[in-house]
Amino acid sequence: MRIIPISQQECSELLQRVSIGRLACSLNDQPYVVPVAFSYEPDCIYIFSTVGKKIEWMRKNPKVCLQVDEIGNRSNWTRSLEVQKLM
Repeated sequence: MRIIPISQQECSELLQRVSIGRLACSLNDQPYVVPVAFSYEPDCIYIFSTVGKKIEWMRKNPKVCLQVDEIGNRSNWTRSLEVQKLM
């Protein structure tokens, strides 16, 4: 396996092509990861959710991570990790 960093431009293009990712948050050293649908505009990622565990946790700890994958096959895939603070 070769790991090659992607540029910010390639990351933006990936976020425009893909609409499903995994949102990670944590509270009291306990991780929580859930699949989410998202929409991307330059400098903004939008995720709709009803109130539940992830919203409650993110309100208490706004540091989150969105992982997005584009999988061509087992040896050809692209991943982006976006680490942000909830606004």
